[in-house]
Amino acid sequence: MSRPLDPRRIAQSFARGLNSYERRAVAQRAIAQRLAQMLAAQPECPKHLAHVLELGAGTGFLTQAVSDQFSVDRWLINDLVPAARDHIAPILAGEQWRFSVGAIEDQVLAGPFDLIAGASVVQWVADTRGLLDQMHRALAPRGWLALSSFGPDHFHQLRALRGAAGMHYHSVDQWRAFLGAGYEVLAIETEERVLTFDSLRALLVHLRETGVNAPSTVPWSRRRLAEFEREYGARFGDGSGRLPLSYAPIYIVARRR
Repeated sequence: MSRPLDPRRIAQSFARGLNSYERRAVAQRAIAQRLAQMLAAQPECPKHLAHVLELGAGTGFLTQAVSDQFSVDRWLINDLVPAARDHIAPILAGEQWRFSVGAIEDQVLAGPFDLIAGASVVQWVADTRGLLDQMHRALAPRGWLALSSFGPDHFHQLRALRGAAGMHYHSVDQWRAFLGAGYEVLAIETEERVLTFDSLRALLVHLRETGVNAPSTVPWSRRRLAEFEREYGARFGDGSGRLPLSYAPIYIVARRR
């Protein structure tokens, strides 16, 4: 199965937004923290992990959240963007870790890992089932999986009006089917996090500064921007002039059978 987007384009988009991601990606930070909390809340999950793989670490929201909840002997940190390493280094200072650059589905996952985790990342992978099989092979027996992705209502305002080229967001039922017999699903939850913006331009800047505008291929003209803002406000606004944007995370905590 082909990827929904060229990984080089995704990497370029996130590289442009990397320095602003830390302050702008408020939803992604909260999602990472919630995912780590859900994992830590599992009664059988040990507070000490020998070997952890994190997918698409970015500026380290999940790295920090896992570090706050667990002690880890060794980390393997993955991201498409080489410069992400500079953001991870202060978080893992004094710890044993290494950094792997590239699309996770192209990596040789030299486990076994006690935990494989990734927040707001696996939606970029086309072959979800294939990735889960790959991670299953890399996990230690009864190893832990903690992932967040996005559901069908993610960015529903933008998608209703403009679409998202190549992107497909799986439902909870689809995720359960993907996990199949190889994983014991211990927790799977959805929620909606709504951000609001003073203008469409501010909303688009948010997308650019968090790197998630890679699916957009159609250029904006001044006229089209104004038309789209009016349509967006009429359909989704609350009359105040502010524009909502819905994040729809799905959280998954599972164990390898």
